[in-house]
Amino acid sequence: MPKLMLIDGNSLVNRAYYGVRPLSAPDGTPTNAVFGFLNILQRLLDDEKPDALCVMFDRREPTFRHKHSEAYKATRKPMPDDLAAQMPVLKDVLDALGIERRELSGWEADDLLGTVSRIGAEQGWECVVVTGDKDALQLVGEHVRVLNVKTRMGQTETVNYTPERFREEYGFDAPHMVDLKALMGDTSDNIPGVPGVGEKTALELVRKYGSLAGVYEHISDPDIRASLRTKLENGKESAEDSYYLATIDRKAPIDISPDELRRPADYGGAAYAIFQRLGFQKFIEKWGLKPAAEEKKEETVFEGTCESVTPQTEKDLRAALERAGDAVAYYWFDAESGETLAHFSVSENDALAVFLTPEAYRDGYTAALALLFAPERRKAGHDVKNLQRALLARGVDALENWVFDSALAGYLLDATAAGYEIEKLTLAYCGFTPHTSSGAADSGDQLMLDLSGGEGKSLADRLGEMASRAASVAALEEVMLPKLRETQMEELFTKIELPLCAVLAKMENEGFLADAEALRAFGESLTGSIDALREAV
Repeated sequence: MPKLMLIDGNSLVNRAYYGVRPLSAPDGTPTNAVFGFLNILQRLLDDEKPDALCVMFDRREPTFRHKHSEAYKATRKPMPDDLAAQMPVLKDVLDALGIERRELSGWEADDLLGTVSRIGAEQGWECVVVTGDKDALQLVGEHVRVLNVKTRMGQTETVNYTPERFREEYGFDAPHMVDLKALMGDTSDNIPGVPGVGEKTALELVRKYGSLAGVYEHISDPDIRASLRTKLENGKESAEDSYYLATIDRKAPIDISPDELRRPADYGGAAYAIFQRLGFQKFIEKWGLKPAAEEKKEETVFEGTCESVTPQTEKDLRAALERAGDAVAYYWFDAESGETLAHFSVSENDALAVFLTPEAYRDGYTAALALLFAPERRKAGHDVKNLQRALLARGVDALENWVFDSALAGYLLDATAAGYEIEKLTLAYCGFTPHTSSGAADSGDQLMLDLSGGEGKSLADRLGEMASRAASVAALEEVMLPKLRETQMEELFTKIELPLCAVLAKMENEGFLADAEALRAFGESLTGSIDALREAV
């Protein structure tokens, strides 16, 4: 049996908005609700693997329920501005992914969910309705189940309501959820119900009499106590109005077939483009998105010369550094072998690459590293904290005068990315991947390189790869620093995050003292407090 998934777009994006901390795209567009929605969507697709999919949305215009009752949903607070700003973005994302969406003036998303799930079930589809609202539980039936999305402690979970699961929890069949709402009301939708009748009493009445009509047919039943009978009699009109308001109309005027809603075989270049704009690298990687052939940008071409030197003695190294002058050094360092490449821009079009390797260097190697990472030298690198820690482990203090870290800048610009490897960052921000001696794949796929010691690669190969990565740090600095300024994070980057790298590197290298006796005494005091509380309870 093919599977059709129908998603309550407003319900899920609202939960995503409140469940994900504020995020924004590089251009400042708020994105936390869209990001959270896509996270939920990804999990749903992985778990359910539907053949067809459609997201339903409410519209701003009044519905037939609003026309019936001016009080309907009148107490709801307006949508926050930064959530409202994300609704058109979410719809653009769904369109780019090729995921169908529907909305209908005068009707709520619930009515579309009910109508399309009915059509799907009648045509032999298994229908899965995804929503955070329990109103939709009335739709549960043969071939229709509801995934009720809940958020607890920042974690999203779903409850799978089948007819059996619903009856086990409520004690009656799912369609009578409407009768329950008619009696107890719904404060979120401002449905009054019967004044004075709460959920517990309403549950007992529906379980015993089967429906709202059954309750009033047995209004004289001696099992209904006098005070409750009075409330029911006085609130009959309100109950009937509430029943009307709570009932999902499964015959909305929408002409649709589940076959029209089939998922695309793959996501196109439009999705890649919008995800790049939003800074959603995680989803680009997860869903294997690629730019459309006609939209692919030519790789940035850097023209000029880069001379490389491989010093063998301290004299050679000092001569190379003298040529570099006071230029910023862009480093690529291999923690295992100690091989280091420093890239210097010695003029507008010319660069110097100083490649220091134990394989070629004949004088004291630790002293050479200390000279290459001299305190007065302005420095830039990738994942600076780990570079500093690795150098400290070799007896080299390179904690001062760092001006840029491409990995750290990548984190600040997109804290939700799946990773900050140099290959990912250059592809995302510069449109190229660093050179690798193994050769670029014909498909253009990003290559993850193993530079741990250079086993099996010639010295020239290793020099080329490391020079490319050091130069990539320089290229990223040109692109990322303006973005940090635009997002007002440059001061955070330069005055807090970069200096903190040195503090953390030193802590990780040296460790810190702990007072074992004080910790033991603190643990005992906590145990005593817990015991006292347990005794009091």
